[in-house]
Amino acid sequence: MRESLRERLHRWRETTGDQLPTEAQGTAIADRFMAEFFANAQEAGPDREALPSRRPLGEDRELADGYGQP
Repeated sequence: MRESLRERLHRWRETTGDQLPTEAQGTAIADRFMAEFFANAQEAGPDREALPSRRPLGEDRELADGYGQP
């Protein structure tokens, strides 16, 4: 089963052009994400989540096209 899943993942990644970042690229992405997260966390009140996707109210999630609207 493991080999079957490995092959399916490999085919999907080839079909979609999905590429894993190098360790340096992954670290840079994580560093940018964490810097943005902590900057937003300082701006958010104590009862608010800094990440838009974690905010409890749909209108506060900064989603386009009205998704998440009550």
